[in-house]
Amino acid sequence: MAVVYDGTHVQLYVNGQPNGSPTTQTGESNTSGMYVGIDSGLNNEWNGEIDDLVIYGEALGPGEVNQLYTRASYGQ
Repeated sequence: MAVVYDGTHVQLYVNGQPNGSPTTQTGESNTSGMYVGIDSGLNNEWNGEIDDLVIYGEALGPGEVNQLYTRASYGQ
């Protein structure tokens, strides 16, 4: 699974392919930080494992997301 935010739109990818239509992100930007595995109120902790988390400094394109998924599928 991957989530790409390009500054305007959020796109979910499952198995290297877009899942649904991109949604438009509106409103103020988040200046309080990013949380993984827990919500911003420090409640509702994720009860499971999070593996291979990667954060890039730029939005990946569909081909790049698919390439990363394909490499991971073949253990590269």
